[in-house]
Amino acid sequence: MRFDLVTLFPDFFESPLRSGLVGKALQKQIAEVFVTNPRDFATDKHRKVDDEPYGGGVGMVMKPEPIAAALDSLPQLPRREVIYFTPQGQPMTQSLFKALSANCDQLVLLCGHYEGVDERVMSLVDREVSLGDFVLTCGEIPALTLLNGVLRLQPGTVGKEESLKAESFEEPLLDYPHYTRPPEFRGLTVPAVLMSGNHGAIEQWRREEQILRTRERRPDLDRPPAPPPTHPPCMGPDQWTQVQWVIQRLETHQIHYQVTGGLAGNLYGSAWPLHDLDVDVAIADFDRAYACFQDWAIAPPDRYIDAEFDLLLLRLDVNGLLVDLCADEAAYAIRGQKRLPLNTDLKTAHRTRYFGQSLWVQSLHHLIAYKERLGRSADLAELRQLLR
Repeated sequence: MRFDLVTLFPDFFESPLRSGLVGKALQKQIAEVFVTNPRDFATDKHRKVDDEPYGGGVGMVMKPEPIAAALDSLPQLPRREVIYFTPQGQPMTQSLFKALSANCDQLVLLCGHYEGVDERVMSLVDREVSLGDFVLTCGEIPALTLLNGVLRLQPGTVGKEESLKAESFEEPLLDYPHYTRPPEFRGLTVPAVLMSGNHGAIEQWRREEQILRTRERRPDLDRPPAPPPTHPPCMGPDQWTQVQWVIQRLETHQIHYQVTGGLAGNLYGSAWPLHDLDVDVAIADFDRAYACFQDWAIAPPDRYIDAEFDLLLLRLDVNGLLVDLCADEAAYAIRGQKRLPLNTDLKTAHRTRYFGQSLWVQSLHHLIAYKERLGRSADLAELRQLLR
């Protein structure tokens, strides 16, 4: 197995990679570890690898060019994953170690620093992983943890492979207590069963200790995990399937859009029920949107005017899901005698992922401004609470 460590501080790994079982496994060539420094790929005379963040703020951000060049310089084995370490990633677990150990020939471990890496680097990353719900000074610590956890599962790293099967987290139980000589230490004695020579009784004692220790210290492991939800709480699975189909069709046909209304509120944490799907579409793409969804259109695009709105609207019925496509620069709120632009600026939309679906969503500040124009006080109170 090949590990590639992409790090600004190669010295961090020198001692750990020479020590203990990891050092012995590398000597036996069970795995290979290579270290690549993005600074070697910086092109300016100061070999600069970080810069100030756009939009201001504290700290520095690692530049994308040296990282991309460092990653591009590495060989690519058939079963390869590029992993970046961030508190925003999936939790690092024993099951992750087992999956990577069994399914990968090469792991590229990208270590971040400062305020992290330029977001565009994420297009080169296969997986984001977190060591826990805390912040460290560098990505080398979780990288070393993952390398250790995966390498020790490689055949030949651990002398007695049976010991791997009786560890914490190999099943949803913690490990049992361990004792060695002397039989008494400061008034504390070794349980008699462990010195009885009765292997059946010892095995039973250990199993019972695992169960008791797990229930005492990690009761969350003592029950099967709930399956992850497959659809937002504001809608049923069939309705979410239709929403995904609409989003995917917009993206396939390269129609510029943003999700707004109830689904946007849900994305930011509101509990609004979803009665339909509201989508702003670039006015330059509106004719193409009609051509794309013509078979589902309730009527051709037209101006929609009522007591609250003046819109250029295309209304769809997608297998029972009502979808309103609104032209972004032709959307107004009506307040008395005034027509107020709804500020549906697609350039401020955020790219995010929601229940497995990537999409563009209206910014929270623009969603608040939209509700202000409509005078929706209850919705405004809930949205402003989310900003606190």
